[in-house]
Amino acid sequence: MRVGAVLVAVAMLGVTAGVAAQSAGKKFQCWTDEKGQRACGDRVPPQYAQKERQVFDGEGRVVEIKQRPKTAEELAEIKRQKKEEADRQRAEQERVEYDRFLMSTFNSTRDLERMRDQRIATIDGRLGLIEKSLTDNEKALQQLRDQAANAEKHEKKVPERVTRQIKEFEGSLAGNRKAAAQLRSERAAIETKFSADIERFKVLRATTGLPPS
Repeated sequence: MRVGAVLVAVAMLGVTAGVAAQSAGKKFQCWTDEKGQRACGDRVPPQYAQKERQVFDGEGRVVEIKQRPKTAEELAEIKRQKKEEADRQRAEQERVEYDRFLMSTFNSTRDLERMRDQRIATIDGRLGLIEKSLTDNEKALQQLRDQAANAEKHEKKVPERVTRQIKEFEGSLAGNRKAAAQLRSERAAIETKFSADIERFKVLRATTGLPPS
């Protein structure tokens, strides 16, 4: 049941001997009502059960603070912040491990440059083969199309063999063009990655007092 106005005022200031005498051996709680006023009692009205409140013992000491349940938005924000912090820590750990890898694997920037050039050379070799295949396929496809156009010009039926081969070469060209684009993308990524690695390697060497190369 609800405690009188005197208890309300006393609870707001902390606890006095008078409250202890009234509530000896009992606990009571204080909360804020809809008007923003402090209220106390040994039972919490249902409409305030989900709000933050303090629990006092019989001597007026705060023994517990009951937090209000968090809203869905607050829970989502907490989850987002935890994920963001976990991602930050993971990225930092990965950076530390990669720095260790750079320092233990390479002795100079020239080592990094050699590895970069080797990988680029491998890609350039594959790219050269694909580009040659593209050129050959385009020539063969053009010849087939010319045959089809010539048949149509003379109002003849295009041979099924020619029609089939045109579709096959068109499919092959599409696949080769996609592969070539992928290799060019990989080549650019390698150049970007090694440029960053070389600059990072220089910084790491400088922090240890070692020359970069």
